[in-house]
Amino acid sequence: MVGFTEPTRKSLALARLGRRVAEWAEKFFIWGQWMWGLLFLALGARFALIALERYGQQSPESIAGTEKKSAVPSSVHSTLRQIAKSLPKPSEDLKPTAKGGDVITATLSANLQPSRSEVLVDGESLGNTPFAGDFSCRLGDPVKIEIIAPSGATKQFTRPCSKGMITLRDGSE
Repeated sequence: MVGFTEPTRKSLALARLGRRVAEWAEKFFIWGQWMWGLLFLALGARFALIALERYGQQSPESIAGTEKKSAVPSSVHSTLRQIAKSLPKPSEDLKPTAKGGDVITATLSANLQPSRSEVLVDGESLGNTPFAGDFSCRLGDPVKIEIIAPSGATKQFTRPCSKGMITLRDGSE
């Protein structure tokens, strides 16, 4: 046979050695997994022991919650109370009125051409078309929506503020 050489004793010995190395590597890997498992088990047991020891050191009052201790100093509590008192009262604009309804979060979906037109709701810029996002309005009040194309052309829509989605598409007026 041309191109085929008879295996030598040296090459056979290397093959057997390679097989043994692979077997030892596999055993080493399995033992390593067991060792990691035992290490994590020991650590978990140690944490559980520490927790039980600390639980046993607590007084019955602290376990029942009748002991009055705070991790936060009383000076911090008084400072927080002062800050809360100094904050302004909620605006009267956010309370429901007889004319409009409650302030709600409405969703606008505007898919109008040309794309990248600016979307304004009651004069406030919300983004560019195609647009899907939320804004606040009073339930039942009219919402003025403007779509300003990059060329400057403006489309105006007026929709009542309602729960759910306000949808604007090409061809809708």
